[in-house]
Amino acid sequence: MARKVEAVTTSYPQRYYDTTLDTGLHSRGRALVYSKSYDSNEYPPVSHGSCSQQERSRMNKHASMDDPSMSPHTGTRSHSRPVGTTSSTSHHFASNVTPHKHDHLWSPDKRCISVGSIPNERYALDAKSSSEHGNEDDFLVHVNGHSVCMCVFDGHDGMNAVKFVVRYMKANVFDTKSWITLSEINRREEIESALCEFIRVTDKDFFKWIGPSVEEKRYLQSQIPKEMKSYQAQQCYPRQVARLQQLESLISGGCTAVIAVLTSSRLYVANVGDSRAILAYQESDGSLQLKQLTEDHGVENEQEMQRLTAIGLDREQLKKSGRLGTQENTRSIGDYSIKGGYKDVDVLSFAAGEPGIGIPHVTSVAIDPYSFKYLILMSDGVYKTLEAISGDEKKYGNDIIVDMIEQYVTKKGWSNSVAMDVLKDIRQIQYDRFQQAAHEDVRSQIATSNRKRDDMTLVLCKFDTAE
Repeated sequence: MARKVEAVTTSYPQRYYDTTLDTGLHSRGRALVYSKSYDSNEYPPVSHGSCSQQERSRMNKHASMDDPSMSPHTGTRSHSRPVGTTSSTSHHFASNVTPHKHDHLWSPDKRCISVGSIPNERYALDAKSSSEHGNEDDFLVHVNGHSVCMCVFDGHDGMNAVKFVVRYMKANVFDTKSWITLSEINRREEIESALCEFIRVTDKDFFKWIGPSVEEKRYLQSQIPKEMKSYQAQQCYPRQVARLQQLESLISGGCTAVIAVLTSSRLYVANVGDSRAILAYQESDGSLQLKQLTEDHGVENEQEMQRLTAIGLDREQLKKSGRLGTQENTRSIGDYSIKGGYKDVDVLSFAAGEPGIGIPHVTSVAIDPYSFKYLILMSDGVYKTLEAISGDEKKYGNDIIVDMIEQYVTKKGWSNSVAMDVLKDIRQIQYDRFQQAAHEDVRSQIATSNRKRDDMTLVLCKFDTAE
């Protein structure tokens, strides 16, 4: 019998602080990994998580960041524990803890996973479409005998951040023994804390990685008089200006992240930014319902707005622009311009602290394999494209994507190609929608809103144990 899905959300303290798609499974020991492939020599080995004793005290966490798996010992706030108190037990991705004693109602299996990703596109009337940039989305899926980890990362302002995060996760989590014990951890809050800490430390280490470029940027800026206009600087300091432009492309990138960990008994989700995780489940009457397990981190989020106004930013200005500086997301990995470099952005420069943060929203639900149907992870390109196609403010992308997946599976059955086929259907529907509207009036609302779309990435997990 289906039951109401109850998510447990844990709050954490705020801190200042063209690729080739490979949809095959890669064997890595006993585990299997879906991923996009990059040149392994393209990026240097990433550093492991580290923070000072002062930072650890300020977070009220017992931490040890020198482990080669990157995974820190972290205290955590449980759902009932007051803010500022610390668990009496140290936690770790690779903790030596008592394995969970489950009834294995749902067993993770590579056959239940489907992934797809297609690049951005700009349509032209009766002409070939084109991409404005390479696909800046990425994903990871890790399957072993104990658990599944599904991730979607949506990069922006270049691909530096998203490539860093993918390589970081492979090197510091999936390629270590630590992942084996993650699914065996005996306490819910340990996994939630580990997910939170992973995103936080990844964000911190990304800034360590771009640190030399940031220092060089500051040095070059110091050579150019502050009162000098940009065109004057270009004439008087052409070498410095050219190098500053190169450095800006290296340090300006960022990415969203949504990470889901599924054990045989519980589903955990952490996210920063506006990539989403949707749970589709069946009620006792047979109707299909959905629940969004993530938070969209943007200025339209009232909690984020309150956080930003608390550090001195103007509410009306944020609402009018719809952005934090130049960024749509208020939480992310990377994005130097709204974190370490916010003083260089006029509208953010008077803030009392860094407006952008890398602290995720974390939630979890107990898995019911008899009512749960799908777990859907997607970049914002998916649901925003669907909303543009519908042209109806009351039709949300979450509802449309769930309906499309259910209709596809009902008609053609489940396979590993479901996600990619659904994305291709979305692309074709939007292309036809644009062509029809543009032929009638190229300046119409429907034509302009469907003229182009962002990268789209979709990762699916099917829970149904009947097949």
